[in-house]
Amino acid sequence: MKNLLFSLPFLSIGLSLYGGKIDNASLLPKYRPDAEVRMEKRADGSSETPEWVKSLIFVEARIDSASTDGTVKGLTPLLDHLAELGVNGLWLTPPVNGGNGYGNFGIHTISARLTGEKDPVRQWQALKRFVDEAHKRNIRVLFDVVTWGATRNEGGAPLLKEKGYEVSTKVFNDYVQPDKALASGKIDANLMQHGNYLKKFSADNDLDLISLGQTPTLGLGIYSNKYHSIDEIADGATVAIANDGSNLARSLGVLQQNKLVTIKDGVDATKASVNDITSNPKHLNIKPIDAAQLARSLDTVDVSLVPGNYSWAAGLDPKNALALEQQDDGVIEVFAIAGQNKDTHFAKTVRDLLGSDEFRQAIAASKFKDFGKPASWAE
Repeated sequence: MKNLLFSLPFLSIGLSLYGGKIDNASLLPKYRPDAEVRMEKRADGSSETPEWVKSLIFVEARIDSASTDGTVKGLTPLLDHLAELGVNGLWLTPPVNGGNGYGNFGIHTISARLTGEKDPVRQWQALKRFVDEAHKRNIRVLFDVVTWGATRNEGGAPLLKEKGYEVSTKVFNDYVQPDKALASGKIDANLMQHGNYLKKFSADNDLDLISLGQTPTLGLGIYSNKYHSIDEIADGATVAIANDGSNLARSLGVLQQNKLVTIKDGVDATKASVNDITSNPKHLNIKPIDAAQLARSLDTVDVSLVPGNYSWAAGLDPKNALALEQQDDGVIEVFAIAGQNKDTHFAKTVRDLLGSDEFRQAIAASKFKDFGKPASWAE
């Protein structure tokens, strides 16, 4: 059995830490840290965004690079400066084990490197001390926390296992690291991008990455917590779209498909920018942001165009989208590997699998059955 490390995008969750007592016995059977993690709930039990979230002015920082000593303690001197600037929220990378905190780790595995403590209890205490210092300055602290990745039991993974390959997944928080990890050999394959993005990112970063074939893909969707149809979108509404070049152009294409904007004639559809908009009849305020933040932005913008992988991870039901993109061949997700491995047994196995009837049948019997299909499936 050959072991493969495979990448997928992940869902990050913001948590606020508060002082008190944590009961984490189910996760930490050997000790009980002297801290508490809890989420605020509205008194009426509703799921609306709390007022304190709506008024947040926050900055994002990596613990290891923003700190004077690489730990949360070394971040404390930064708090006074942030408070003077009027910042009341600090969004930090995960304080858990592994790299810069992104990876398959539970929220109980606090990093010795990022806390400066070896003892697990002291690690939690160091985290709590920093949060307490932030609270003294009326600054909320939010940490990215990565949910645990797991091999999918639908679609291609079981079929690869039948061919002698054991698939393990590694989750990432953006569109950049999976391709860099693939090029460096840290993972064997990834399934997180469409063909247009793979070509552009590889060219821009001088990476030798190739596609072994397309896979069923959930298209980019137009989502809103405020409107129920495209026609309802008001004049001057704020619309969030992805800020990476490939998906920005793709988002503009979807807006044009729905007659919300018009793109200049002759512009390459894969390279269009906001500057190429010639008509914006509803005077939409188009706001490019990181693609990973689009789903969570629905509480702060009127409309968000969310790529399928992120909408799926966030639990957005495509049936509730105001519209889904009319997918062309370039935005179908691809199975990517490093170019140097194109002639390996694994590459041949995957190519054969993606074009097989058994793969189509597995998809038809899975929760991915309504996703957009590869162009070759229509032949």
